[in-house]
Amino acid sequence: VEIFTRINTGGTKLNVFEIMIAMTYDKNFNLRKKYESLNNKMETAGFTVPPSSILQLISLILSNDCKSKTILSLNKRHVINLWDDIVIAIESAVDFLKINLHVIGTSILPTVGFFVTFGYFFYKHGKAQPTKKQLQLLKKYFWKSALSERYSGANEAALAEDILLIDEIIKENSPQYGPAFNFSYTEQQIMDWKFSLGSTITKSILCLFASKIPLRFDNNSPLNLQNDNLARANSKNYHHFFPQAYLKKTGRGLQSNIVMNITLIDLALNQQIIRDKAPSVYMAKWKTGGIDENSELAKTMTTHFIDDLDGFGVWKDDYDKFIQQRGKLVWSE
Repeated sequence: VEIFTRINTGGTKLNVFEIMIAMTYDKNFNLRKKYESLNNKMETAGFTVPPSSILQLISLILSNDCKSKTILSLNKRHVINLWDDIVIAIESAVDFLKINLHVIGTSILPTVGFFVTFGYFFYKHGKAQPTKKQLQLLKKYFWKSALSERYSGANEAALAEDILLIDEIIKENSPQYGPAFNFSYTEQQIMDWKFSLGSTITKSILCLFASKIPLRFDNNSPLNLQNDNLARANSKNYHHFFPQAYLKKTGRGLQSNIVMNITLIDLALNQQIIRDKAPSVYMAKWKTGGIDENSELAKTMTTHFIDDLDGFGVWKDDYDKFIQQRGKLVWSE
């Protein structure tokens, strides 16, 4: 394997994961099958864990570094012996992201780097749940990492640095965050932020939306949000509160696709009832005295960062006021 890796310079090169499959192969251990088994479990929870994240986690545990060169130098027997603990660590990390941070799935996870850092925490912590203090510190780490776009570029060095922060959290100490964790955007920039699932900031704000446990507009019941649906930017679960087709008719179509105009709603509600209607029209259906009155409509809307339908300009179809008021609320949060 080592010789082949050195001479494999032409044609289709093997990636690090493919090489590690060969390097760790044993009559009782096949890394590809082990990974597929783990990922099948994670996909039922809405998460897809890249093989690179698994290898980075293993390497950080065994060597405090996760460069490709380091991964390829890992001891075969050490990797094999560690695998069962890696499975537990990843499962615990995914459970934490879903339960404590309300991350629906990979579709809105700001970075796959969190599989590594949270997996590292649970491996080192050795328990299925963090302490109350650790929970507080982990949430702070999640949001500071996400909103600073910590992992928007190459992340090997950042991961190696961040496990030192995780070590402090394990000891229930508050880590010292450097300039790399600073938030660099203004309130106005967040108000105007374009909706794109390729953006860490977009995904971070969607995580914030999901953390409110958004409810259905029509009956105040919980939404059934699925990762597969949310993986596509044109998914009907992403509802433009001021529908794009409506804004196009009013000459505001080019300003419609921003995160502050996005709410998470039921697929059928979007397709069958709202469609291209003005907010004042479709929301009237559920207000007091409406055809299908939702007696808890005000409460429902607070779960979408919309505190006051009148104050947010909804009944007058005031798009600028809506974006401004909702933007201020999200910025404050």
